[in-house]
Amino acid sequence: MMFLNAAMLAGIGAAALPLALHLLSRARHRRVDWAAMMFLEEASARPMHAARIKQWVLLGLRMGILTMLAVALARPVAANRRGAASADANAGPMTVAIVIDCSGSMAIAEQGRPRMEWARAAGLEILSTCRAGDRAVLIPIGAAPAEDLPRGEAAEGFGGGEPIATSDHSAVAQRLSRLTASSDRADVARGLDQALGVLERLGPGRREIHLVVDHQASNWAGMDVATTAEIRRRLTGLDGREAALFVYPIGHDAEQNVGIESLAVLNPPAIVDQPIEVEARIRNYGSGPRRGIPLSWQAQDRPVPRSASSLNLEAGESVTVRAQVRIGEAGSKVLGARIEAGALASDDRMERAVEVIKPIRVLIIRGDERPGEEAGDRDFAKMALTPFAAAHQAKGRDPAVVKTLAASAWREVDRKDEQVVILANVAQITASQAKSLERFVYEGGGLLIAPGNLSRVENYNALLVRDGAGIMPATLGAATSADAVPTTIGELDLDHPVFSFVRGRADALPRALIRRHFAASPRRAARVLGSYVGKEPFLIEGSFGSGRVLLMTTSLDGDWTGLPLGGFYLPMLQSAVRYLADGALPNRNLRPGEELRAVLPGPIERARLYLPDGREVKDLEITKLGGEAEIRSMRTWMPGRYTLRIGDRTTLQFVLAATREESDLTALTPGRWDTLISELGMMRIDLTEPRAIAEATASSRRVRELWPAALGLVAALLIGELALARRWTGEPAAAIVPEAPR
Repeated sequence: MMFLNAAMLAGIGAAALPLALHLLSRARHRRVDWAAMMFLEEASARPMHAARIKQWVLLGLRMGILTMLAVALARPVAANRRGAASADANAGPMTVAIVIDCSGSMAIAEQGRPRMEWARAAGLEILSTCRAGDRAVLIPIGAAPAEDLPRGEAAEGFGGGEPIATSDHSAVAQRLSRLTASSDRADVARGLDQALGVLERLGPGRREIHLVVDHQASNWAGMDVATTAEIRRRLTGLDGREAALFVYPIGHDAEQNVGIESLAVLNPPAIVDQPIEVEARIRNYGSGPRRGIPLSWQAQDRPVPRSASSLNLEAGESVTVRAQVRIGEAGSKVLGARIEAGALASDDRMERAVEVIKPIRVLIIRGDERPGEEAGDRDFAKMALTPFAAAHQAKGRDPAVVKTLAASAWREVDRKDEQVVILANVAQITASQAKSLERFVYEGGGLLIAPGNLSRVENYNALLVRDGAGIMPATLGAATSADAVPTTIGELDLDHPVFSFVRGRADALPRALIRRHFAASPRRAARVLGSYVGKEPFLIEGSFGSGRVLLMTTSLDGDWTGLPLGGFYLPMLQSAVRYLADGALPNRNLRPGEELRAVLPGPIERARLYLPDGREVKDLEITKLGGEAEIRSMRTWMPGRYTLRIGDRTTLQFVLAATREESDLTALTPGRWDTLISELGMMRIDLTEPRAIAEATASSRRVRELWPAALGLVAALLIGELALARRWTGEPAAAIVPEAPR
């Protein structure tokens, strides 16, 4: 039992008033022995004893009346089975925390209405049970962060920041009615933590947490044993009374889904009129097979000709599908893949931003070529990079524009003229040439180093390694002897873009013999992309500033190796040059919260950024950097396509892919539901039942105050006291012998 107006219990002290009056009245008289009365003492002893008992009974009744009156004014209430005040209908304001699932799965339709619509209706009904003066707080989980909310809502803690409880129910209802399903995952553990934080900051009082969430198991991924125990402790640790926790499961628990897991360009960058190989991975998240799933590809929202296909997936199976796409103009473009299969629309489509460039400008510096001399058939690298030009075919488009220069005529390289430089069997370089290469790579250029029989490794190590401060990713050792047993390539890093062209093929490794090669000791930060059969490095990658460097430990021509004579050489070299050129290109595929950034030449007078929902960013930041302009924005939480328009001449596309955490719609098992309900002390409410919310909240808040019973007892004591006093005071006076006055 507890008291709603405990201050009135101080009135119990008034119960001592009748006793004090009785004692004071006795103090006014003094007993005096009188000899004549001694003969009456024996006769009057019994009536005197009875009179004293009656006086004490009346005194006790009067004290009980005052005591129970104080107890009644203190409003005693009973305690319900949860330890909270069930009789607390008027015990100050109640705080109601409404935690609503706004994750991607809430966009699924139930009985013709999205789950989010059912959740909003449930939240509004919960809010309607609050009385004037009660405080409410709305806590969306899996919702858009505050950066993507209208100005003013973020300041109130809606969708981000610290949630704030308010007695303005209409404001909470307005925000609740605007809730929409996002593409993120809901985190029930985080939502309950936020709700408990609000309740704890408000101090003692009546509290309720209402959790509106669907059956998706991933919502509860953070509810491990320790987290569950901590939440239960905090629920009961609020001034010793447990906050009521209700859960309202939305929808049914038998959803099946198929989604696109990933989308990647295998051979970036995209080059005008060159085939771009795009790879998509599609997964069946359901427990049953799916047949005839249509898959289509788009480039700039246009269907890719002859790319549509149909997929069959077993339960839990994932498949990888590839398509070749060609884009006929340079610029910022978007590629996409789409299926029509799943219950969840947000993962039926995935896009990727690509920068389509003109043919790559490549400079080959040859150590075995003299000024004015034609390389002829010896220039395998140039023929591999410009196969149509080498075959004198005017109809084809080559991926590169190649310029060959003799090492003796080389002075320095410039990023304005070249994108990739290849050192092919250069004997040695000067200090100024080494500095020129370092500057070129640091600014984003790509460098392929392929030493040969003319190359002096001590010169390379001294100027290009520079005790670990240079650009070459490994220290070269002596070349193998010309009499050594030839080797072959024994291992390739097929996860690397350079070798994506052989990924998934049974004949991925070339059979060409490598007669000679250099020993190499890769630096700590370097990555070995290929090795010979004896595990010696064949191709090593490193980085320097914004650029990339590849070191091949054998010759690029046919002096030491048979690679140029096989079918592996051309795609490998083209893929390597693409990879080196791609390092300088901006990546416009964003992660949630990642800064959107674009650097453009010349001053920019006007730029506009449009969010995926069509809204324009008003506070776009533009900074001048010398002869360039930099545009930045942190409004990158909404999945979809971001379009940046600079004046009337340039449009840049950015893409933020929706998370795939929501794709798995696997529901909580009945056993897991029972465990959570037991461990958290939740009350699960079935929303399909009429008036389920009203009855649940009424049951939790039902009152049974004890003050009427206390007042009834006061009345009974008062009537009893009056009756007894009248009866006893009406008896013969002779029966009571008063004490003689002094």
